[in-house]
Amino acid sequence: MITEIYVPLRSLPDFLERIRKDFRENQVEFIYGTIRLIKQDDESFLAWARENFACIIFNLHVEHGFAGLEKAKTDFRRLIDRSIEFSGSFYLTYHRWATKKQISTCYPQFAEFLSLKRKFDAGEVFQTNWYRHFKKMFE
Repeated sequence: MITEIYVPLRSLPDFLERIRKDFRENQVEFIYGTIRLIKQDDESFLAWARENFACIIFNLHVEHGFAGLEKAKTDFRRLIDRSIEFSGSFYLTYHRWATKKQISTCYPQFAEFLSLKRKFDAGEVFQTNWYRHFKKMFE
């Protein structure tokens, strides 16, 4: 399963060193990763790049049983926590394991986004499981 984590470019070496230690300490099965540079997003309401960032895509092996999914949830939440420690962020839609605190930290306008979604789509014609999950989380 993949996720995208964003950190300021200047923090990339220290971030990767921290993640390397985390993966070893927590026996994370890292399949592969890619790194690309992303420009600051100053147009989107839920901007995913508050500044020029390094985007790191992590592909982790996930066992598809209860214990495996619980471990994956913990591993992905830890990745988000580490990005926050380095003034970074994460991409919202790959999974629904981010906590409310993590979302509010990385996307402080998220509650307002939900409010505007209801304003412009009062009948909630356009929705997904992802939207319903986070709508419930922020109620």
